Amino acid sequence: MPSLNVPQAHFLTLPHKFRAFVAGFGSGKTWVGCSALCKHFMEWPGVNAGYFAPTYPQIRDIFYPTVEEVAYDWGLKTKINQANHEVHIYSGRQYRGTVICRSMEKPQTIVGFKIGHLLEVGRHGLLVDYAAVVAGSVSKADEQAGRARASVASYSAESIINWKTRQVGGQHLLSLVVLRETVDVDTDDGFGSEQVVQFRVLRLDAAGVYTQEVWEEGPSETAMTIAPFTPLNGLGQPWRVIPFQFLGSENNDTSIDDSPLYDMAEVNIGHYRNSADYEEAAYLVGQPQPWMAGLDEQWRDHMEKGGIFLGSRAPWLLPVSGTCGVWQAQPNTVAKEAMDGKKEDMVSLGARLIERGSAVKTATQADNDSAAEHSVLSLVVSNVSEAYSQCLVWMAEFVNAPGEVVYKLNQDFSQISLDATILTALFNAVQGGKLPAGDFWQYLRDRGVIDPEKTDDQIRDELETESPGPALDDTEVIPNGGKPSNP
Repeated sequence: MPSLNVPQAHFLTLPHKFRAFVAGFGSGKTWVGCSALCKHFMEWPGVNAGYFAPTYPQIRDIFYPTVEEVAYDWGLKTKINQANHEVHIYSGRQYRGTVICRSMEKPQTIVGFKIGHLLEVGRHGLLVDYAAVVAGSVSKADEQAGRARASVASYSAESIINWKTRQVGGQHLLSLVVLRETVDVDTDDGFGSEQVVQFRVLRLDAAGVYTQEVWEEGPSETAMTIAPFTPLNGLGQPWRVIPFQFLGSENNDTSIDDSPLYDMAEVNIGHYRNSADYEEAAYLVGQPQPWMAGLDEQWRDHMEKGGIFLGSRAPWLLPVSGTCGVWQAQPNTVAKEAMDGKKEDMVSLGARLIERGSAVKTATQADNDSAAEHSVLSLVVSNVSEAYSQCLVWMAEFVNAPGEVVYKLNQDFSQISLDATILTALFNAVQGGKLPAGDFWQYLRDRGVIDPEKTDDQIRDELETESPGPALDDTEVIPNGGKPSNP
């Protein structure tokens, strides 16, 4: 039985999609968070979850030990893979799911969840916004302390309920975006909370100025709760575009793209139907059925009176002409073959996601690469990279930050192997001064030899502090004045 105090138990019973357990040091925040993960895997086996912390050392020192203890408390087992920052959850020998751990230090390790959503539904949205402050009242210290800074809000495809575009010159700009949000509102007694649906409306007015307004859905009508206001950029000027970025599986425009996983989902449903037919047949006729023949009514009544038993110690006594046997249904090969065929189809469809030449880049995405060398997954990753690059440009404009924004996710999904010959050649090149050590370390990072989260400075510091080999120098001094090698 899970060990929870009253606030923790109440937290786990909350029906809200977004919950927060705010408490002081030692109050059990990590414990209740790990309990929520265990509850999730008990209710939704096979559905992975994410765990985020400020740094990976905090995940290693706090989360890993706690989730192992909590899982045991729930009757579960854990298998921690620190190299991949994953925790696999098991119920006995049955796999329940994986907790994917990510650090908040590097955004590129988090956007993978957006990639997964794009593969699932083919559409997502990102809104760049700034804290509601009075113009000119925010200092650099406020921004560095996080009291006021630009942020990126994520919206699922289902939350983007309306949008329009307008042609301005040679561009098609967003003129309207309506976003559905769910917020927690305190109840009148101050002890509870309830979810309220609100709509955030982003507009370009007739003068081409970006405004925001918020409407709240009530029992009888939807009323405006925040009147239209004009967000300003870092120079105190109004925006001439809506800083909202669509993400798609094919491109990042306002059109609705197909889900890359739709075909696989359809085949999976068919596999489920075949599996249900196969299991039903196994249930109805799968058990061995004993039979007897050649019995007259007197013999039948005699056997029924004494009872008919099965087993090596209960032989059946039959008349001279009597026969018996065990009937076993033939395997239902039609349903089984259909299941196997659909399984092969799903493997083929999954391989197409990373198969080169299965998708075509846009002109912006081409970037001197051949279109034939682009896969569905790499196209999705490229779209996510472009979307976050644009969002970072808008965030920089909010705070009037100079410089160029560069953001790119890895698009190489081929299995990378470690070649001993190439490794030796690269090592010799580093030793000979022909290759920077940082490039050699990056080669080892890509192949999992070095932790991908380690920076060049961290690697250099470790190499400088560690001894290059065993301490074999004769530095020990013997009281008679000699050394071990010279008694």
